[in-house]
Amino acid sequence: MEIDTAIHCIERFDTKELKEIDFYDPYIVSYPHLINACQLLIKDLGQKSILPISHVAYGWMPTIISYNKEDHEIDKFENLVSNAVHINKNDEAVLLLNSLPNNSPVNNSWIGLSKVLHFINPDIFPIWDSRVAKCFNMLYPYQFNKKDIYIKYSEFIANNLGSDKVKEVKDIYESESNYGISQVRALEFLLFTIGPNVNNYRI
Repeated sequence: MEIDTAIHCIERFDTKELKEIDFYDPYIVSYPHLINACQLLIKDLGQKSILPISHVAYGWMPTIISYNKEDHEIDKFENLVSNAVHINKNDEAVLLLNSLPNNSPVNNSWIGLSKVLHFINPDIFPIWDSRVAKCFNMLYPYQFNKKDIYIKYSEFIANNLGSDKVKEVKDIYESESNYGISQVRALEFLLFTIGPNVNNYRI
């Protein structure tokens, strides 16, 4: 995982490029409503909200959800992941992530599970995506579909939230979309935007 490559891409990215993004794209427009829906599910269903939230997350993705019932007990999965609601610090997030199985119980995908965790707690857990992974010079699932990689990525996000570039992205995003986002979402969205054209920003 090439952290320096990602940092260099962020530094070279001109936030004026965000003006070219269609903030009326359903992917962006639907985001705050899905976050709000998940918070309501958590409030009403508690631990039992985790599986419905998983379906919400996968409704936002071009992938049909499946659940590995042979390797993971649903009740255990719900119990572990529901603890994400109460986490306020990255070191607590790392402890939770380390308690999860190496193979994600949701579609055997850490990309999918990252979205579930983000919808539960968008201030702490970043979305992990193949486009984002390109910023770290990771191109294939065997490289980025791993728990330890998602943990390293989460730590990277937590350690870089204070940059001026994140503030710029957050301000532009909120102005264009007319809704608020977390710093975590702002930095992830920056990497998501850079990903498809990452070679333009490399050393």
